[in-house]
Amino acid sequence: MTRCLLGIGSNLGDRAAQMTAAVAQLRERSELSVLAVSDWTETAPVGGPDKQLAYLNGAILLDTDLPA
Repeated sequence: MTRCLLGIGSNLGDRAAQMTAAVAQLRERSELSVLAVSDWTETAPVGGPDKQLAYLNGAILLDTDLPA
């Protein structure tokens, strides 16, 4: 297996629920093993359109048999 660090984030809708659902879906995959999930951190948007909402960001540490 290959160890990977996956960054995730959202700035639309229920950000925490979307990210929690993404982690749950990753845990369901037989090709993946989720080892750790960071806390979610809110950050201001940089660049892009005006008046964007704040992002919620995090990271997931996993092992996988999937190719890059």
